[in-house]
Amino acid sequence: MIHLGFDPYHQQAIAFYGGQKLFCRECTRTTEIIDGLFAVSKKVKGALPYTHKVEYSHQAWSDLLSVAQ
Repeated sequence: MIHLGFDPYHQQAIAFYGGQKLFCRECTRTTEIIDGLFAVSKKVKGALPYTHKVEYSHQAWSDLLSVAQ
């Protein structure tokens, strides 16, 4: 599972999978990717700052890597 959320300290979208935490830079491509993943994700309770999770796919993770800082 890829966990998605928002880091209030850094004011950035974040993603977590397999021990890697990605901070996504603010751009239109990031917004498109995150919005698409949120649309097919499930809510997670009690795992702040991660609020959603989505099934792992190589394409989704590589898209997130392309916008990571």
